[in-house]
Formats: sequence, C-alpha cells, structure tokens
Amino acid sequence: MIDATGLANPEAPYDLVRTMRASVLVLGPLVARMGRARVSLPGGCAIGARPINLHIFGLEQLGARIEQSHGYIEAVAPEGLRGATIHFDRITVTGTEDLMMAATLASGETLLRNAAREPEVQDLAERDDRHVARLTES
Repeated sequence: MIDATGLANPEAPYDLVRTMRASVLVLGPLVARMGRARVSLPGGCAIGARPINLHIFGLEQLGARIEQSHGYIEAVAPEGLRGATIHFDRITVTGTEDLMMAATLASGETLLRNAAREPEVQDLAERDDRHVARLTES
C-alpha cells in the first residue's frame, strides 16, 4: 500500500522520470490531491510515439487548466477537480488509469466512455472501493 499523506511536492522532475513513458500517470493524481502538478514530459518508449493528448483532454474535462512549457506539463485546479463524462476518441490504457485515479478525488461522479478494459485497468478499479469512475465500452 502506498501512503501519500505526507506528500508535499507536486512535481515529478525530469531526473526522476526522463526515461519512463508512464511518468504521465502521476499527473492526474497529483493535481487531484494537491490542486496543482508539474510533471516532466514522458521519456522515450520502445514501441514508438505515445501521445498524452487524451490525458490532457480528460483532465481539462475534469476542470484542470493545463499548460506545457520548457519540457513540463503544468496542471492547476485550485478549486479541485469535478466529475464529468469523458469520451475518449480512441482507447487509451494509461489515459484511462490516469483519469480513474484523478476521479477518485474529484467531486461528483465521472463516467469514462470508450475506456480501456484491460485486466490491469480493471484491477486498478477494484483496488479502491471509493472509486467513482465507471468504465464503458462506447
């Protein structure tokens, strides 16, 4: 179990995440928990380019303001995130996971349409009985 109650820094700096494509997975939880996040753009991926536009789109739908500059993504939601219905144009595993984690701390209910349904996504949903994200295929 991860205990983030002592978390004080909303930043995932380049030195920690430069080679990790999955580094963007901390963006949603950080902005949801702390009202802001600063995460280095993801590092390389052996299977090719993997855009993060669906992560950004979804967080904006939840009420975050997102800017990209100097190799970082900065997200702010000073009033917190709020539930929304988000329809992914295409299925995204990490996008689904990122928004599920952000939605657990958002006010209201979040519905993710055209969400990924891989076993690891379902496992994440089952790990937190407080989750408010529902997954649908269309």
